[in-house]
Amino acid sequence: RIVLIEARVEGLDQEQPATLSGDALLTWAKSAAARLPYDNVVFLDATRATATSAVDGVSSEPLLATFGRAFEDETPDSTLYVVFAPRTGDDMVATRRVFRAADQKNLPVVILNHGHDGPGAAPAPREYDSAEFAYCLRPLVASGTLVDQPIRVVVTRRYPAPFEVFVDPGRNEYEACGEFLDKPTSADLQDAIRGAIARWR
Repeated sequence: RIVLIEARVEGLDQEQPATLSGDALLTWAKSAAARLPYDNVVFLDATRATATSAVDGVSSEPLLATFGRAFEDETPDSTLYVVFAPRTGDDMVATRRVFRAADQKNLPVVILNHGHDGPGAAPAPREYDSAEFAYCLRPLVASGTLVDQPIRVVVTRRYPAPFEVFVDPGRNEYEACGEFLDKPTSADLQDAIRGAIARWR
């Protein structure tokens, strides 16, 4: 089973810096993974070329160094794979090798904060199409013809609840603006922003 998790905080609060280091999220993810009922947690980091220090007994291995080759070692039983921030074409190929290794023993794979939907990124592995989006916290900033000032938007999900969209139409306060069974599209977000602006005015 493949699970997608998106946990981002950039832009959630106006007092935060525009960009944040991924180290804090990485530390949180390792600590959370250590509490799961698996004997072996393999944390594969696509953002680094060298191994990182352990947190609660869980260390990171570079994704490309571990799964950048054509043949993987046999996967131990009771293993959980966590792939962090894959984005490039090489990451995509390596991630698909993780899927194949896990599939041999019906093991789960968690993809945390992939960047395949970002500018200049490689296409996502096709296996994402059948993955379950278990958790989402994604702040966005909307600008353009719809609004005369940037509008903050947050997309959230906590499985099995639907996706929810919250909009701050310039009052420094978010309001719920819609629920979606599937991850909302750009058109869905535009409709939510229009509705929030109309109610605010």
